[in-house]
Amino acid sequence: MNLKIKKIPKNYLILSAILLLGSLVRLLYLGAVPGGLHQDEAIVGWNAFSLLNNGYDSAGHVWPVYVADWGDGHSLMYCILTIPFLILNGNHLSHFATRMPQALVGILTILVLYGIIKKMYNETYALWGAFLLAICPWHITMCRWGLDANLVPGFLMFGLFFFIKGMENQKYLLLSALFYGLTLHCYAVIWPLVPLLMVLQILYGLKHGKLRINKWSIGASFILFVVALPCILFVLVNGGILEEIYLPFMSIPAMSGYRAGELAITPAGMWHNFKRLGSLLLRHDTAAIYDIIMPSGLFYNLGFLFVVLGVVCLIVGLVRKFRKKEFTYEFLLFSQLLGALVISLLVEVDMHQSNCLFIPLVICETIGVMKFVEFIRRRFTAPKVAYGTQIGLVCVFLLYFGQFEYLYFTEYKDLISLWFAEGISESVPHAFEAAKERAKETGESQTIVTHRGAQWPRLLYYTDTLGEEYLENVVYKENGIEPYSFTSDGVTFVNGFEEDEISTDNIYVFYYNTLHLFEEDFEVTQYIDWYVGIPKE
Repeated sequence: MNLKIKKIPKNYLILSAILLLGSLVRLLYLGAVPGGLHQDEAIVGWNAFSLLNNGYDSAGHVWPVYVADWGDGHSLMYCILTIPFLILNGNHLSHFATRMPQALVGILTILVLYGIIKKMYNETYALWGAFLLAICPWHITMCRWGLDANLVPGFLMFGLFFFIKGMENQKYLLLSALFYGLTLHCYAVIWPLVPLLMVLQILYGLKHGKLRINKWSIGASFILFVVALPCILFVLVNGGILEEIYLPFMSIPAMSGYRAGELAITPAGMWHNFKRLGSLLLRHDTAAIYDIIMPSGLFYNLGFLFVVLGVVCLIVGLVRKFRKKEFTYEFLLFSQLLGALVISLLVEVDMHQSNCLFIPLVICETIGVMKFVEFIRRRFTAPKVAYGTQIGLVCVFLLYFGQFEYLYFTEYKDLISLWFAEGISESVPHAFEAAKERAKETGESQTIVTHRGAQWPRLLYYTDTLGEEYLENVVYKENGIEPYSFTSDGVTFVNGFEEDEISTDNIYVFYYNTLHLFEEDFEVTQYIDWYVGIPKE
C-alpha cells in the first residue's frame, strides 16, 4: 500500500519554529528565573490559593470582582487562570504554577499576532511579526513573572483577532466581545480603553459595511455588557453611588484605597504623563530597574528604528486610504495605538500601566522591516537581494536576541534576585518547620519575626496558609490594611523588627545587612542573601 505523505507548507514550518523558540524562552526555568517572587506575584498567587480553598480573598470577600491586597487591590482574572495550575500542582503554591498563566497567554499571543498581521497584510508580514514578538525583550521579560497587569496585551490581541474575523463572519464577534470584556478583568487601568476601542472599531466597520446590525452584533453587545457589568458596578460602588454588593457567588466590595483619583484630568497632568511616556520609550526610564534589560531595551536598538519607520508608514498609508475612502485593517491597528496613547495620558506611565502600547508597536516594527525590504526590492531588481536582506536582518536580530538571553540568565538574574527576595522561598519554610518542632518540644507557641523586606504576602505564600485561618487571627497595623501579624498552624508571624528588640524567644528571618545582630545568640543558616536565625540552646 502506498501512503502519500502530504508536504507541509514552508510557512507552517517557519511558524512552528518561531512558536517553538518563543515557547522555550518563556518556559525554560520559569520557576527558577526570575529567582524569588515579587510581592505582587505573591499576593496574586496566594489569593488564587485562598479562592480555590476557601472562596474568598485576603479581606474575606467572596469571589470579589476586584481582589483585596493593600487596599487598592488587583484584578481577578489572573487568580482565575492560576487556579487550574494550582490544582495540577496538588493544591500547592509554586513559582512555576503562579507564572504559567502569563507564559501561556504570551505564547498564544505570538500565534494570534501572526493571524492578525496575515489578515492585515500577507504571510511574509505575519511571519516577521510572530518572529519579532517571539524574541522581543519586553515580551519575554513580561511573560516570565506573574503580574495581573501583564495579561492585558494578550487579551487585547485576542479581542482584536476575533474582531477582524468577525468582519468576514460576524459570529466571531461573540468571541471578540468575550475577550474584550475579559480584558476589563485583567487590569483596572485600561477600563477607559475598551469602550474607546469599541466605539472606534464598530463605527469604522459600520461605515465601510464590514459590520451590520443583526443577531450576531446584538449578541456580541449583550456578551460585552454582561462581562463588563461587574466592573461597572464596582465603579458605582466605589464612587459612593451604590452600596456594597454581596451575593453567594460574587461580591463587589468598596476598596479602602480606590484609585480613580490617580487619573490625570488636567492638561498639566496629561503633559506630565506624556513626557513620562517619551522618557520610557526613548530613555527606558521606568519605575523599577528590573523592568528593562539594557542595552536590549524594549525592542533592541535596531528594532526601535523599525518601530519609528513603521509608525510613519502606518500614518501615511492611513491618510492615503482615508482620502480614497477605502477600507483598511490598518485603522484597527491605529485605534489600538490611539487608545494606548490615551491611557498613557491619563495615568502615571510605567511599564505596566502602558503595556497595551507595546504589541501594536511590534506590529509597527513589522511594517518598518517589510517597508525596508520592499524598498530594497525596488532599488535592486534582483529578487535574491531582497531575500538576502531578510536573511541578514534575521541574523542581526538573532544576535541581539542571543545577547539578551545571555544577560537575562546572568547579570539580570543576579539583579532581580535582590528585588524578588530570592532565598525567602527556602528561609521561610525552614523557619516555619523549626518553629513547629520547637513548639512540640517546649509545649509553647512560637513566633517568627521577619525583616520587613520579606513582605507579608510572601509569608502567606511560602507557608500555604489558608485564607480561613489567616482571617481568624490577623492583626492589622494602624492603617487597617497591612497586617502586623498572623498565625499559621500554631506559629505566629510578625513582619518587621527593631534592631534593639531582638529576643532569643523568637525565630528570625532576616536580610544579610542585619547578620551581625544574630551571630552570637542564634544558629544561623544562609539562603542567598536571606538568613534564618534559631536561638541557641
